[in-house]
Amino acid sequence: MRVGVTDQGENSVTVATTKVTIDNTAPVVEFVAPSADSTIKGTATVTVRLDDANLQAYNLRVDSAGLQYLHQASNGEVSFELDPTSLSDGQHTLLATATDKAGNKTVTTIKVTVDNTVPVTPEPEVVPPFKVTLKVIVIKVVSILLSLLRW
Repeated sequence: MRVGVTDQGENSVTVATTKVTIDNTAPVVEFVAPSADSTIKGTATVTVRLDDANLQAYNLRVDSAGLQYLHQASNGEVSFELDPTSLSDGQHTLLATATDKAGNKTVTTIKVTVDNTVPVTPEPEVVPPFKVTLKVIVIKVVSILLSLLRW
């Protein structure tokens, strides 16, 4: 952009020159991992891909007003470790926001299910082998005795 002054005699002078960037394009922000509608247990890696020529800032949130992770903006993939044990079991929303220097903003969300419940495995029922064997032996002895009585 060039700013100049022209008088009535058609005399002109350039007062200032500066470059101006017109940016009407919102940043790209998308989740790479975890996938939408997945279940997470233990520590989960959350990866977001960012792309904008004038990227200024981005942040990641869990459940909008919940946990917040602020990061310095840079293009490419960015990862952080989410500890789901700080969240209740059930469905949660991961929210990524990117803003560029022109104020264009993109918000992307996915839903994930947190499962912190430790699986319960039932105790196997232990049947001592001698009980089955003892029944078989008693039946055989009775059978032998009956056959001897018939003779």
